[in-house]
Amino acid sequence: MAGEAKKIVGKRVAHLRREKGLSQAQLAEAMGVAVESISRIERSERNMSIDMLEKLCDALHISVTDFFEIGVLSKAESPMEKDIAKVVALLRSKKPSEIKFAYKILKDIFMELKKLD
Repeated sequence: MAGEAKKIVGKRVAHLRREKGLSQAQLAEAMGVAVESISRIERSERNMSIDMLEKLCDALHISVTDFFEIGVLSKAESPMEKDIAKVVALLRSKKPSEIKFAYKILKDIFMELKKLD
């Protein structure tokens, strides 16, 4: 299956970029590369070096490990599990203080909902 890895990487780059709400131009600027480089990677026309991968992850505020967690959402079986996986993926890109704050907000919301039952 020649080229399969390029296709997977290209789709992953495009998915993560869109998930962060970035255009190709914005991502390219954050990485310090040409827009055409991002476009070619997403279209599976260019290999991505390790250095480029690190720049990409820095620009998207994710770890290299997060980049390779491609199957997280596809492994979720139910709609609820997919939503949980989306929340986890979102939190992975946040600072510890932001995660604690988000947890506190969710906890408060659920406590208020419990009162309504």
